[in-house]
Amino acid sequence: MVKLHEFRPLYFHDLDLRVGETRVHRLALNRHLPERDWVSPHRHRFPQFLLYLTGRGRQQIEGEAYTVRPGSLFLLPGGIEHSFTEVTGRRPLCLALDVTLPDENIAPSARTATLNRSETTHIRHALAALTRWQNDDVPVEPREAGAVLQILDVLLRASGLLRRDNPSPSVIARRVREALETGEDSPLASVARKLGYHPDHLNRLLKQTVGMSLSQFRDEIRLRKAMSFLRQSRRVSDAAWDSGFSDPN
Repeated sequence: MVKLHEFRPLYFHDLDLRVGETRVHRLALNRHLPERDWVSPHRHRFPQFLLYLTGRGRQQIEGEAYTVRPGSLFLLPGGIEHSFTEVTGRRPLCLALDVTLPDENIAPSARTATLNRSETTHIRHALAALTRWQNDDVPVEPREAGAVLQILDVLLRASGLLRRDNPSPSVIARRVREALETGEDSPLASVARKLGYHPDHLNRLLKQTVGMSLSQFRDEIRLRKAMSFLRQSRRVSDAAWDSGFSDPN
């Protein structure tokens, strides 16, 4: 178990909520302490969802390092060793949900995902219903049980254990286009994470909805800019470079 002096629990409650074969044992919302920039290696009895709502750092899981950003989600099997090292910035705020999952959902290694903006908003709204847990170990009321199950639903979908709800193709295309146009020189991985997606997941999502990968979508935007410059009688090389292409060919 992690040591309590390594963070400050904002919410903490032992639970016994069941949906079919899935069971929620405990929910904790922890703020890392300013005098500590790490969480020492530890293990948990049950599988655990670990979601970072704020903060950045490195999550070590069985010796493998993962980058942590706001929205980073980890599903850790029971008994697996993990730790965290913070980088300079906003103090990490981490949501932990200890669960029992159906046998077919138990993997020998950790799952990772990134929540999008909509999913993060659902989590924050659900947490707002748990404010009583900041004070005393009070009984769980139906509203709070429902909020925990909403959180569980988002985490199961984000981690791929249930079908993930995606925005409409037009919404996805608009958001991606806006992000690409405002971050012309940004790496595509940074653009994807800005939108709240893992790059691979966003590529798959774009392929399914608009028939293009993220790089193809960026090229289309650049090509339209180049066409506009050419209509203004600009030189081909100038139009290409000013549109973001590295090679006029």
